[in-house]
Amino acid sequence: MMIQIWLDACREDLPVIQEVLKDTADIIGCSWPGMDSAGDVIREGIEGSRITFVSAGPLSNAASVLKRYPSLAENISKIIFQGGCLMYGNVHGYAEKNLYDDPQAAEYILTHDLPVMICPLEVSSAYPPFTALKMILEGDMPADVKVCGAHAEIRGQVSAGKLVTDLWSDAKFPVRKTEILVRE
Repeated sequence: MMIQIWLDACREDLPVIQEVLKDTADIIGCSWPGMDSAGDVIREGIEGSRITFVSAGPLSNAASVLKRYPSLAENISKIIFQGGCLMYGNVHGYAEKNLYDDPQAAEYILTHDLPVMICPLEVSSAYPPFTALKMILEGDMPADVKVCGAHAEIRGQVSAGKLVTDLWSDAKFPVRKTEILVRE
């Protein structure tokens, strides 16, 4: 039996991602940033199911649906987020676009009591588009999984949209539950 996923990504990317994942996952529904009534569509799609929420875009819809319908957290076994960066970004020196576009949503998800796996830019950009997501879902990702504390910088003038972790820090965040893929 294939894993059931809800897919959230930029609308123009959905056909490409669906093609990449077609033999890997049972995609029970799709949404995209800016979609009218995305929260209701997601709620209706995942109620009564146990799914993995896969986001290849900003975490806006995931945060929105969990704020409106907190009990749906029970239906989500994990959130896999293709976004953020550990070193250098693609928006400015410190931020990756998916996290930068809605750092408040990312912070909400990272501090919510749900298992989260982040596939940062350093890992995802080493493969053809969306192939890293396929590899994660198949359990075939040649990267180390590190558990750490993670936050999204939402206030900094220079660092807004930056993924902040305690991976290489002596000081650790009190909650350390986020899985991050690291290529070493």
